[in-house]
Amino acid sequence: MKRSAIIKGNYRYSLKREWDDYNLRKAVFVLLHPSEADDRVDDRTTMRCVSFAKKLDCGSVELVNVFAYRSREWRDLRNLSLEEATGPENRFYLENALHSGSEIIVGWGENCTIHHKDYQLLSDWFKGYDPNCLGTTREGHPLHPLFVRSDTTVQPYLFPNVSSFKPS
Repeated sequence: MKRSAIIKGNYRYSLKREWDDYNLRKAVFVLLHPSEADDRVDDRTTMRCVSFAKKLDCGSVELVNVFAYRSREWRDLRNLSLEEATGPENRFYLENALHSGSEIIVGWGENCTIHHKDYQLLSDWFKGYDPNCLGTTREGHPLHPLFVRSDTTVQPYLFPNVSSFKPS
């Protein structure tokens, strides 16, 4: 398996895994924030996303995040400004990933609302794309890949009414 990551300081902008050179289909997962995985090490989230991508008949996967700041806990993002949590180059890498994806799966969970303004921006970022998810919470947030069964199938993701979301 080929592994690569774009990491700059405290930010991981992109993580890629490629297992089939002949299958150009790529699954793009848009999650909340990066943890420990890098160009050498996989974490549970990376392995789960690879598994789902293979089930979608993709030859590679790319993980990008709403917030690029690397942290083991999403709660750490609350102590940062929106700009610090997002990272100066995150939108560039997120847009490139979306543009190159065959399958787009969102899974940032309910904690995306820690910076309420950012959730409003997300719906704009996905204009022109048809994102999928692995299910949603009661409030309409897309479930994280670690919190669904391995036999879960993707379904279309529709952005809920952003004004009804309350910051966590």
